[in-house]
Amino acid sequence: MKRFVVCLLLLAISALSIGAQNSSSPEARINLLLQDDLYRNFDLISAESSLLTDEQRYRLFTAHENDPTTPFVLNLIVGLGVGSFVQGDIAGGLVGLGLGVVGLGTTMAGYFYLVDELANDPEFVAAADPISTDGFRLILLGTGVSLGGAIYRLVRTFTYSNRYNRDLQLALSVY
Repeated sequence: MKRFVVCLLLLAISALSIGAQNSSSPEARINLLLQDDLYRNFDLISAESSLLTDEQRYRLFTAHENDPTTPFVLNLIVGLGVGSFVQGDIAGGLVGLGLGVVGLGTTMAGYFYLVDELANDPEFVAAADPISTDGFRLILLGTGVSLGGAIYRLVRTFTYSNRYNRDLQLALSVY
């Protein structure tokens, strides 16, 4: 029984020492810095990457490369900048959310304004063309803002991903 306990202790100590060696390697440190934030740690990552082989740099690049597929699908289906938030693009997510909320709010305000105009003024209904009303104009404006926001959100996932991957290549000196 004593031998079993001693073997377990030696195994645990050797595993801890291997883990400590791995966390002090430049590759492990860069991995942790990338998990924290590429932009905040850019200079440290650039300095540490000079200690790596080309294979190690490429391995880090592929592990942390930003893929725009999932954010694109989320922005396409859910909208409101959700995909950008998932991607880590807070600014793009906030702009996408703002455009979506403003577009939806303007469209709904136009709808209620149009319904109110048509319901409360029978002479207005007979005399005016509903297309020329303020409510309809608000609906068109809100729809345009919503459509523009949707296009922005879909394009933003790719532009953010390309910029992030380019900056990651620069930080790791991967060409």
